[in-house]
Amino acid sequence: MKIDIVICQPRDVLYPWFMRKMNEERHRFGKVIVIMTQQATEHNFTNYIKANIKDVTVIEEFPYDGKDWRDSAINEALRQSDGDRVLFL
Repeated sequence: MKIDIVICQPRDVLYPWFMRKMNEERHRFGKVIVIMTQQATEHNFTNYIKANIKDVTVIEEFPYDGKDWRDSAINEALRQSDGDRVLFL
């Protein structure tokens, strides 16, 4: 069974422990899909995340209908997933 992981990640926040665990346990999962969401500061760690999580799929832009960005972001991630199951973190 192939399990994909989907994560909504603010562009201006880093979770070092999470990134380390994703690399340590990477062999257990199909795709690791990170959706870069809105940011509250000028910092943008998108490139850092791309460089530091093995074989990560990063979604930087997604269609937004003006209603609920979470719904739009998750639906875009699901279009990228081809796993038998999806784990939302």
